[in-house]
Amino acid sequence: MALRRLIQQNHNASSAGLGASPAGGEPALPMDSRRIQHLASTVGTLPRGRKQLALARSTSLGDSSRPQRHLIAILKEDKESFGFEIQTIRFPHQNDNSLEVCTCVCKIQEESPAHLSGLQIGDILASINGVNTDGFSHKQIVDLIKSSGNYLR
Repeated sequence: MALRRLIQQNHNASSAGLGASPAGGEPALPMDSRRIQHLASTVGTLPRGRKQLALARSTSLGDSSRPQRHLIAILKEDKESFGFEIQTIRFPHQNDNSLEVCTCVCKIQEESPAHLSGLQIGDILASINGVNTDGFSHKQIVDLIKSSGNYLR
């Protein structure tokens, strides 16, 4: 369709005596059948299936089928905080009408134990000190963090 539009624009410009001007500023040459074939062969070199595959690859950033998990250990002093805040988010599950809940890091204080240990904004808390947090409420996760003492993993 883009090829047809380009040919039509060039034809309209030539008919009006204007000549289509590319970025270089020179009028385009009239479109004869040889130029049309050359343009079609250079423009249409990527099959439709490949375009769709490339599009699928570029939009697959949100694909969570294989999440990358990593373990982070945070050690703090007695009167120090771990230095991060969490947020519990509820969103509709993709396959049914249920809600999915996840708790993630939403804020990290500079130079805090959390920051120095490599915790990042957006990290999801899947477990705390070996306890799986799946199905836990926000308050339960906060209580679990508070009860962990000076060591959190």
